[in-house]
Amino acid sequence: MKSFIMSLFLLTSAGGSLLGLLVAPWAKDPYLVWMYLSFATMCFLTGGLFWRLFKGYDKPKEEMTVLRNIGQY
Repeated sequence: MKSFIMSLFLLTSAGGSLLGLLVAPWAKDPYLVWMYLSFATMCFLTGGLFWRLFKGYDKPKEEMTVLRNIGQY
């Protein structure tokens, strides 16, 4: 199991290195604004997608807490 987890860690490290190699040609002075703007846009879109997918994840737990608090009174 330890070897499997370590292999997953190394796989994600390899993915990050590959992403760094792909981005390196655009990391020059005239393109820096566009590179960081595209990263910020991707992060914003990913955060919005994550929020949309998981916004109701705690709703059943919150409903149970309200029901439990009502029963105490």
